[in-house]
Amino acid sequence: MRKFLATGCTAVALIMGFGFEGGLTPYTLSILSHVPYYSTITSHIEEDWAIPDGDIKQQIEELAFCESSNQADVVIVDTNGYYSYGVLQFQYPTFQQYIRRYDLLPNVEEAELKNWILDADLQKYLAYRMISEDQKNWYHWRNCAKVIQAV
Repeated sequence: MRKFLATGCTAVALIMGFGFEGGLTPYTLSILSHVPYYSTITSHIEEDWAIPDGDIKQQIEELAFCESSNQADVVIVDTNGYYSYGVLQFQYPTFQQYIRRYDLLPNVEEAELKNWILDADLQKYLAYRMISEDQKNWYHWRNCAKVIQAV
């Protein structure tokens, strides 16, 4: 399954392999070639970015509600003057650092990386990886981590 998202997450077109009668036509492909995509294979998200059930998963869901009311399109200027984005209010330098550290988007160029920062599933999985690696990474969300009693 391929998932194409237009810039700003305003339109979604799902292509189910060659599920169209007669397969994907050159016309269909020419239309879709103009739609930027964030995730080329949805199953990658479902399998590789899935967070195992447990305490950390529950805490990340609570964290998302504390940070943004679990709204993916929230963008604010934080108290440090940096923009914070998405459900977990990642700041771009932190997002970039950990995406590269865990090699989560290996085929995405730096110029395209900002297109991914509002992806809620990716943010939650990234937070899971960060916290699983080191509980001290809760400090990236120190205020809400205290509210949800994660620290």
